[in-house]
Amino acid sequence: SLTGDYFPARERGRVYAYILGGEIAGTAAGFIISGTVASVISWRAAFILLALPGFFLARSLWRTVPEPLRGGQSRLEAGVVDLDEALESAQAQAQAPSQQGDEPEPEPDELAQEEVRRRGVAPNPQLLLHEDPSQMPLGRAIRYTLQVPTNVLLIMGSALGYFFFSGLSTFALLFVRGHYHASQATAELVLAMLVVGALIGTLISGRLTDLLLRRGFVEARVFVPTICYLGAAVLLVPGFVSSTLTPALWFDVAGAALISAANPGLDAARLDIMPAGLWGRAESVRTFLRSLAQALAPLLFGGVADLVAGFTPHQAPIGTHTGVISPAAANGLEISFLVMLVSLLAAGLFLARARHTYAQDVATAAASHQGSDP
Repeated sequence: SLTGDYFPARERGRVYAYILGGEIAGTAAGFIISGTVASVISWRAAFILLALPGFFLARSLWRTVPEPLRGGQSRLEAGVVDLDEALESAQAQAQAPSQQGDEPEPEPDELAQEEVRRRGVAPNPQLLLHEDPSQMPLGRAIRYTLQVPTNVLLIMGSALGYFFFSGLSTFALLFVRGHYHASQATAELVLAMLVVGALIGTLISGRLTDLLLRRGFVEARVFVPTICYLGAAVLLVPGFVSSTLTPALWFDVAGAALISAANPGLDAARLDIMPAGLWGRAESVRTFLRSLAQALAPLLFGGVADLVAGFTPHQAPIGTHTGVISPAAANGLEISFLVMLVSLLAAGLFLARARHTYAQDVATAAASHQGSDP
């Protein structure tokens, strides 16, 4: 929600790439640090260490990030570093037209909305909001967000992508050690390369989707993630079945890069298809369902491996130290990873369908009431 309020649509893919890139790097660092602390001291110390930065982050957010105006009035110009000063300027500009009796200035450029207007795409009259979405009760707001076809498809595609990545990261260390017969140090180096690949994919895709959108490809933010998920499913097959680390590693890195590359475009697309007054609650629904998928992933990945190997492998995320991995456990994880690639294929198919509904939902969001300022 804040990303949509502070940054124009033409650069949201790139901004989300920075945000998600920080999330990837921070998650990897957290796994490594907490795993090391848990091994050296205790798991309680690891939880305490991870909790401490949250207090400083909350304090910083409270002091430095003011509540923005809705509808794009608070969007930042290049080089702005003082959010309070920018908000005061935006408030003054918002009040100036009514004081002078002039017509309000046009809203900042929304490239997706401009493109659907140029194409003459009509909004969906059944989903057009004439009431203030910021005043809608929570239950009705949730129902509305789940009635927008593109939003439902994006949620399903994104949840399946995060589902696979969550299961993969949970058992990645065990798989690398057991399947490729690698040492702990080698396995951790491989996982570090996967993180680097994910970072590169995220940063490139954010810029790519913005570039394609500026060139008139309005569906770029769902088309690029579609290709990423389908491509990742194909590339990871030789990475999983190969018994030699060196060639398999590059397929795995490319697959991790494509999985992560899907996310900036998807996050930016969600803002395009929702009125501004529903951005926060729509994201809450998406995050809730995505979290459920991420929570189920280790259970289902381990369950499939259990059916193959005869026992459930211990979870070993990045940063943990494992003992000897049996061939049966490694084989079970290989089969589990291959079976669960179906989730990436399904994610790609859901997003492919979203291409046909995206333009109309963008037009509907643009024509709807955007919501009043808090």
